[in-house]
Amino acid sequence: MAAPDRVARARLEQALLLLARQHGGDEATAHAAKTQFERWRTLSADHAAAAELALRAWESTQGQGLQDRVALPGPYRGSKPARRRVLAMLGVLGIGLAAGTGAQWYWQQALQVLALQTGHGERREYDLHDGSRLSLAPHTRLEVRMMRTVRQVQLMEGMMYVSVSKDPTRPFWVETPQGRVRVVGTAFSVRVSPHALQVAVARGQVTFFPHRKHDQRIDLQAGQALRLDADTPATRVAVNPEQVGAWRLGWLVFDQTPLDKVAAQWNDYLSPALNLADDPRLHELRVTGSFRLRDPRAFLDSLPGILPVQVQRDAKGAWQVSLKK
Repeated sequence: MAAPDRVARARLEQALLLLARQHGGDEATAHAAKTQFERWRTLSADHAAAAELALRAWESTQGQGLQDRVALPGPYRGSKPARRRVLAMLGVLGIGLAAGTGAQWYWQQALQVLALQTGHGERREYDLHDGSRLSLAPHTRLEVRMMRTVRQVQLMEGMMYVSVSKDPTRPFWVETPQGRVRVVGTAFSVRVSPHALQVAVARGQVTFFPHRKHDQRIDLQAGQALRLDADTPATRVAVNPEQVGAWRLGWLVFDQTPLDKVAAQWNDYLSPALNLADDPRLHELRVTGSFRLRDPRAFLDSLPGILPVQVQRDAKGAWQVSLKK
């Protein structure tokens, strides 16, 4: 039996013993056992999982009928008779942590589950169970599940930056509508929109596994990014690793970024919104530069000097970008 299974089995034995003592002996013993059980299960996530497994096993096998086998009126000190009684109960319950469904259930239990969301102009940061750190841009929605064997983030929309704590035994996966990103220890950003994906690596390495059959697996190193949309295959491009996730520090950075995508990023923070006139030529324009989030007016004022456009307020008060006449 592997060492983790031995440790898990020992925890389960202890949980079963404390549980059984609640149903045997006098009232004082049962009360003391219940108090000890509740205190014991809060010591760690592993203890909590073992306690839950013991409770499920007890209920599913009518464990109260086994009082005579395991109810111990005195304190548990790991004595051989006590251990033999608990092992007998394990056999009756049919729990084999080394090879049974109990082990599978135990190792699949989540250590941390989070459902996170940000609103307009809102940026938030979260520390995860393993020491990793998540940064969320505005209009971002995701779910986190930290397991004993794997770490998973499902990014439904928006942008996040992740600094992943290195743990070769527990890979870190990011699930997106366009594909999966696998890392061990690194820092990178992921941006998801309805029909596009961008992954940029600040340090370390990630691997992208696409959902579309005609796209290929892509490995990304620090200073590389992946861009994918509905009309074009995934492509690898160079980026400045120091600028990956710059929005966390109050900057929006663009490198030959289409004007419509620039407007979309600013609209995560701007109110009123920045809209493009109904002119396909605007979508061909590209923006390069770094702009402070706290000063969007400086960006709006500088845009006519960067591109052949004019920026005006429309009848509803929103910002409107059109080609210069």
